[in-house]
Amino acid sequence: MVNRIIIYFMLFIFPLNYCIAQKNETLQSNFKKYFSNVNNSASNFNNKILKSNKKYLKKYFKSERRLQRKLCKVNPALADYLFSSVSDPLFYHQNELNNTKWINSNQLPNEYNSTLDTLNNSIRFLNHNKDSLYISDTIGLTKSTQSFEILKNNSKESDAIQSYFRNRKLSLKETLGKYPELKKNVLSYDKINYYYREAISKNKSEFIDKIKSSDFVDSYFSKNKYFHDYMKINSQISSMTKISSNWGKTLDN
Repeated sequence: MVNRIIIYFMLFIFPLNYCIAQKNETLQSNFKKYFSNVNNSASNFNNKILKSNKKYLKKYFKSERRLQRKLCKVNPALADYLFSSVSDPLFYHQNELNNTKWINSNQLPNEYNSTLDTLNNSIRFLNHNKDSLYISDTIGLTKSTQSFEILKNNSKESDAIQSYFRNRKLSLKETLGKYPELKKNVLSYDKINYYYREAISKNKSEFIDKIKSSDFVDSYFSKNKYFHDYMKINSQISSMTKISSNWGKTLDN
């Protein structure tokens, strides 16, 4: 009888437990790779976006100073007003270390990006279920979460800067319309904003491509019922019932 129990255990129970252990080990390995991919990709994107901010803010301030000098020659009072802390707080506080804090980003439209929404919720999902999923690489999860939060903040700031550049140009165009000699200076803002937007869009595309290059995204999240249910409740579009099949293939810039 004892021998039969031992044989039964060796034939059925032990292989089953071994398979479960192997499956969990593979899952934990995939989690670790996913966290590393998100953290490294987000950190790389953050570095690039900060570099672009510095580059194009410098160009913006240069254009502002050039226009200010020219306007001072034809209408000093108007120049004082247009480049004051009221009319142009970003330029007025340009020498401050954190000068972008003077940009009001609260009025920006909340544009939807399905890829970033899904990625955001995948990280939140893993954080909320790390105990039940027995996630062993909690440090990796924490780092990827922090990097992605920084990315979201940097992306919001980038949108705010683009909006500021665009609105500044429209305001100057309206106010300085009667000064044809300044038209070229006003139009220069379009060039700055265009190349800035292109740089950010390229960096965002590269970030999403790196995230999507992982087969684990499709094999785990896209087929996970519990994650789908989580997305229905927590997605920016709460009515979403399933993850789009073209997740990451199209970008909402």
